[in-house]
Amino acid sequence: MHPQLPGPPGGTGWARNLRSLLAAGLLWVLAALLAAGALRAIRGLPFPSGLPSWPGTLSARPVAVEVAFAWPEYPGRLRSTDPQLLARVHRALAAARGNAPRRAAGPPSAEAPDPHFPYWTLTVVDRAGERRTIFVSADGRFHEAGYGPLKRAGDLWQAIRPLLARLEQDVFGEALPWEQVDRLWPRGSAAAIRDLETGRRFRVSRLGGTQHADAEPLTPADTARLRSLYGGAWSWRRRAVVLEVGGRRVAASINGMPHGEEAVAANDFPGHFCVHTLRSTTHGGGRVDPAHHLMILKSSGRLARTLLTAAPHQVAGFLLVALANGDVASAAHMATDPGSAGWRQESARLARDLVFVELGPARTIVADPEGREARVELQVDAWYGGDGGGGHGRHHLVWRLVRRSGFWTVPAEQLGHLRPGEAQGVMAPPARLRECLGWSGREESGHG
Repeated sequence: MHPQLPGPPGGTGWARNLRSLLAAGLLWVLAALLAAGALRAIRGLPFPSGLPSWPGTLSARPVAVEVAFAWPEYPGRLRSTDPQLLARVHRALAAARGNAPRRAAGPPSAEAPDPHFPYWTLTVVDRAGERRTIFVSADGRFHEAGYGPLKRAGDLWQAIRPLLARLEQDVFGEALPWEQVDRLWPRGSAAAIRDLETGRRFRVSRLGGTQHADAEPLTPADTARLRSLYGGAWSWRRRAVVLEVGGRRVAASINGMPHGEEAVAANDFPGHFCVHTLRSTTHGGGRVDPAHHLMILKSSGRLARTLLTAAPHQVAGFLLVALANGDVASAAHMATDPGSAGWRQESARLARDLVFVELGPARTIVADPEGREARVELQVDAWYGGDGGGGHGRHHLVWRLVRRSGFWTVPAEQLGHLRPGEAQGVMAPPARLRECLGWSGREESGHG
């Protein structure tokens, strides 16, 4: 038994005072540590070895951020190491996460948002080389794997919006109306055309055209580049392009079929092709061509926003036009489950066999009050080619559409009725379609 040490003068009161002082000192030290940790988190400084990161923040300020399109048909990526931008992104991302701890990684389906959600990706790179990808929707919402939807992301959106605008400017063209383009690109003058998806460029000369431009490749090499966009064949199908002329980059659409008059000799292109811009029309019918219009929405970067605000029956029409144009990539954004076997099978069949559609009356006949489902009614004249031997079908369609991440979408099973044998009535195609459908000789000048 240890001997008891004599107590100080004042007895037990002195001991109580000492314990109070020690407790107060410990509280002060703990408060100082917490304040230091918070300050390091705000400034983006690393925590000392062995200490955990502040909840809901990056462990270190990022050294780079990158933005790209999540839609695979849109090329382009921008990287920034600007210190001010990095600091803004770091603070905004910490605020958007709040105090939510990062969840353990689950199956891919749990980590990724709905396939219609991402329009851009934001990648944050830290000093250790770790890359964290955040999905960004067309209307400015965020989803991060491990955290899910980021609720308080207004500052993050404002921080990266200038970078996204630069990316769009690099990839897309201006939606200039035909009246301006007609003055910008005089007859007989040269321009360049860049294919939106592949980035391939070729030079052209404007032959003429009053309601859209008739153009010709300048050299055999330019013709070869144009033809390569269509797998080495001639094609009436439309492609989204950017027209570079007069110091401007203009959203446009082309076809790849030589027809009518020509002026450039020895370019291996027997005729001319058509270049449409916003509000241009066909020479033969004097109307805006739906497939060219869809491609101009695409080449101007306005397709996603148009689909977000379109009525259900308008989306159904866009889907049919895209498939008849062989543009499965654009059509997939209007499909309920673009990753399903049913969609892959039906979209491949229609992109191969469906040659042209003429949209008739269409309307949304009923919509779910909660905005999740709708029914549409539309009349479609469809011309078919491919292995089925061709033919025409007049379809009266009643489709159910489903809303996904703000977009109206069409389930794959709705497409099964689009076959020549499941239609009401048969008729010959209009004159402007006969060549591309294989009904007669070359189309007359300027109808495309």
